Amino acid sequence: FILRRLGSGPASGWVYSTELMDGSLNHHPANSGDETFPFLWIRYVDLLVSTPLVLYNLFVLSDLPRSRVRLGLFCNAMTWLCFLAAAAINAPSEWLFALIAAAFAYAVVGMTSASFAATD
Repeated sequence: FILRRLGSGPASGWVYSTELMDGSLNHHPANSGDETFPFLWIRYVDLLVSTPLVLYNLFVLSDLPRSRVRLGLFCNAMTWLCFLAAAAINAPSEWLFALIAAAFAYAVVGMTSASFAATD
Protein backbone atom coordinates (compact mmCIF):
# COMPACT_ATOMS: atom_id res chain seq x y z
CA PHE A 1 0.00 0.00 0.00
CA ILE A 2 1.05 3.55 -0.66
CA LEU A 3 -0.27 6.45 1.37
CA ARG A 4 -0.84 9.43 -0.95
CA ARG A 5 -1.53 13.03 0.05
CA LEU A 6 -4.52 14.68 -1.63
CA GLY A 7 -4.11 18.40 -2.10
CA SER A 8 -1.83 20.68 -0.14
CA GLY A 9 -2.00 22.68 3.05
CA PRO A 10 -3.56 21.87 6.40
CA ALA A 11 -6.93 20.88 4.90
CA SER A 12 -5.41 18.17 2.70
CA GLY A 13 -6.00 14.49 3.43
CA TRP A 14 -4.30 11.15 2.95
CA VAL A 15 -5.66 8.12 1.06
CA TYR A 16 -4.37 4.61 0.45
CA SER A 17 -3.43 3.72 -3.10
CA THR A 18 -2.84 0.25 -4.51
CA GLU A 19 -1.53 1.34 -7.88
CA LEU A 20 1.73 -0.50 -7.27
CA MET A 21 -0.20 -3.74 -6.92
CA ASP A 22 -1.68 -3.73 -10.42
CA GLY A 23 1.75 -3.73 -12.11
CA SER A 24 1.14 -0.55 -14.03
CA LEU A 25 4.29 1.56 -14.11
CA ASN A 26 2.59 4.41 -15.95
CA HIS A 27 0.59 5.34 -12.86
CA HIS A 28 3.36 4.81 -10.33
CA PRO A 29 2.83 7.25 -7.39
CA ALA A 30 6.53 8.17 -7.35
CA ASN A 31 6.20 9.47 -10.92
CA SER A 32 3.09 11.55 -10.22
CA GLY A 33 4.77 14.22 -8.10
CA ASP A 34 2.38 13.61 -5.20
CA GLU A 35 3.69 13.33 -1.65
CA THR A 36 3.61 9.60 -0.80
CA PHE A 37 5.08 7.11 1.60
CA PRO A 38 4.69 3.33 1.91
CA PHE A 39 2.56 1.70 4.59
CA LEU A 40 4.78 -1.12 5.82
CA TRP A 41 2.23 -3.24 7.66
CA ILE A 42 4.27 -6.44 7.47
CA ARG A 43 6.69 -5.17 10.14
CA TYR A 44 3.86 -5.15 12.69
CA VAL A 45 2.81 -8.68 11.73
CA ASP A 46 6.43 -9.80 12.15
CA LEU A 47 6.67 -8.18 15.58
CA LEU A 48 3.31 -9.67 16.56
CA VAL A 49 4.69 -13.14 15.79
CA SER A 50 8.33 -12.90 16.92
CA THR A 51 8.24 -10.90 20.17
CA PRO A 52 5.92 -13.30 22.04
CA LEU A 53 8.49 -16.04 21.48
CA VAL A 54 11.27 -13.97 23.02
CA LEU A 55 9.06 -12.82 25.89
CA TYR A 56 7.88 -16.34 26.60
CA ASN A 57 11.50 -17.46 26.95
CA LEU A 58 12.23 -14.55 29.32
CA PHE A 59 9.15 -15.26 31.40
CA VAL A 60 9.95 -18.97 31.67
CA LEU A 61 13.55 -18.23 32.66
CA SER A 62 12.34 -15.86 35.37
CA ASP A 63 9.90 -18.52 36.66
CA LEU A 64 6.79 -16.33 36.51
CA PRO A 65 3.37 -17.79 37.29
CA ARG A 66 1.37 -18.85 34.25
CA SER A 67 -1.20 -16.09 34.77
CA ARG A 68 1.53 -13.41 34.61
CA VAL A 69 2.95 -15.03 31.47
CA ARG A 70 -0.46 -14.87 29.78
CA LEU A 71 -0.93 -11.26 30.87
CA GLY A 72 2.52 -10.32 29.52
CA LEU A 73 1.86 -12.00 26.18
CA PHE A 74 -1.55 -10.33 25.93
CA CYS A 75 -0.05 -6.89 26.64
CA ASN A 76 2.64 -7.54 24.03
CA ALA A 77 0.07 -8.51 21.39
CA MET A 78 -2.03 -5.44 22.19
CA THR A 79 1.08 -3.25 21.90
CA TRP A 80 1.72 -4.28 18.30
CA LEU A 81 -1.95 -4.30 17.29
CA CYS A 82 -2.36 -0.74 18.61
CA PHE A 83 0.81 0.39 16.84
CA LEU A 84 -0.53 -1.21 13.64
CA ALA A 85 -3.82 0.66 14.06
CA ALA A 86 -1.95 3.90 14.74
CA ALA A 87 0.05 3.45 11.55
CA ALA A 88 -3.03 2.64 9.46
CA ILE A 89 -5.29 5.44 10.71
CA ASN A 90 -5.00 8.84 9.04
CA ALA A 91 -6.77 10.93 11.65
CA PRO A 92 -5.95 12.51 15.00
CA SER A 93 -7.14 9.32 16.73
CA GLU A 94 -3.91 7.65 15.57
CA TRP A 95 -2.21 9.36 18.53
CA LEU A 96 -4.67 7.73 20.91
CA PHE A 97 -3.74 4.30 19.56
CA ALA A 98 -0.04 5.13 19.86
CA LEU A 99 -0.54 6.22 23.46
CA ILE A 100 -2.47 3.04 24.31
CA ALA A 101 0.27 0.97 22.65
CA ALA A 102 2.92 2.76 24.71
CA ALA A 103 0.96 1.99 27.89
CA PHE A 104 0.82 -1.71 26.98
CA ALA A 105 4.54 -1.67 26.17
CA TYR A 106 5.25 -0.03 29.53
CA ALA A 107 3.28 -2.83 31.22
CA VAL A 108 5.37 -5.47 29.44
CA VAL A 109 8.64 -3.77 30.37
CA GLY A 110 7.46 -3.32 33.96
CA MET A 111 6.52 -6.99 34.22
CA THR A 112 9.80 -8.12 32.74
CA SER A 113 11.98 -5.90 34.93
CA ALA A 114 9.98 -6.73 38.07
CA SER A 115 10.33 -10.45 37.38
CA PHE A 116 14.09 -10.21 37.06
CA ALA A 117 14.38 -8.00 40.17
CA ALA A 118 12.42 -10.63 42.15
CA THR A 119 14.82 -13.42 41.10
CA ASP A 120 17.95 -11.60 42.38
